[in-house]
Amino acid sequence: MEIFGKDFKPPHCPRPNCKAHLKYDHPGQWAKAGTYTTKVLGKSIQRFTCHVCGGTYSRQAFSIHYWQKMHLAGHELMMMAVSGACNRQIARIMKVAPSTIDHHLARLGRHNMLVHLKTIENAPPLREVVIDGFKTFEFSQYYPMHLNLAIEKNSHFLYYFNDSPLRRKGRMTAYQKQRRQELEQL
Repeated sequence: MEIFGKDFKPPHCPRPNCKAHLKYDHPGQWAKAGTYTTKVLGKSIQRFTCHVCGGTYSRQAFSIHYWQKMHLAGHELMMMAVSGACNRQIARIMKVAPSTIDHHLARLGRHNMLVHLKTIENAPPLREVVIDGFKTFEFSQYYPMHLNLAIEKNSHFLYYFNDSPLRRKGRMTAYQKQRRQELEQL
């Protein structure tokens, strides 16, 4: 959703306790209520009044950058993260604190999950699904896990992904068996 266009119309009230939180029934339920200029963007931001709950909000409430003091290039940040760069390395490149990268990646992850859920809601029925998985480790060999995914055969659209923790098995020394038992009791 483009939030900086002149024709922006709020799809719903962003306040969770408002009756119009899911969607406005007609355009008369909201009205423009002035503008303000942000320090971060330096742009004029339109404000709105909700006639259902009486609250006010801006078009920034519909932005992925809502409540962020610093805008980082989301696409660039995500590309560095999925290409294997660690958060500290990304922070050095972008000249910010590593905690800033942590927060931005967490926010992008939540946003991507919501986009994926919306895409699945509007997707056509499944035709042919390919299910695959593999076994790997978290932290150490004491924490084996399965990673499973379901993909539509022709489009390669990812429908489902999960991770399943496993109990370490196989041949182990006496020390390894004792260590596994200690870790399982935590």
